[in-house]
Amino acid sequence: MLPAYELLSDQVITTRKSNHANVAQQRLATESITLVRDTTELLNMMSANQDEFLDPDPALVTHINNVAIGVAVELIIAISLATWGVSSHSESRLAEPITMLSISTALLASG
Repeated sequence: MLPAYELLSDQVITTRKSNHANVAQQRLATESITLVRDTTELLNMMSANQDEFLDPDPALVTHINNVAIGVAVELIIAISLATWGVSSHSESRLAEPITMLSISTALLASG
């Protein structure tokens, strides 16, 4: 196990001392961190703006809720009246021929 560790540690040290590793470390420290800070700041600003839009006005929400309930009650009443009207009309249209048929049958039976 010791020879494998020695080989691995030599590779890590060699890679760490190379110019590419130093360039990567430098770019990470200068460019990447700056971009991360800018991105985080931008996201925080966007989040704050969205919070303002999402903050509901309690009076407005209550008003909209009351209007919606009122409209729903009016629609229920309108549907009930329309159903009653249609059923009454249909009843009279269906009952009239049956009544005439039963009168005709009674007249035929009586002679």
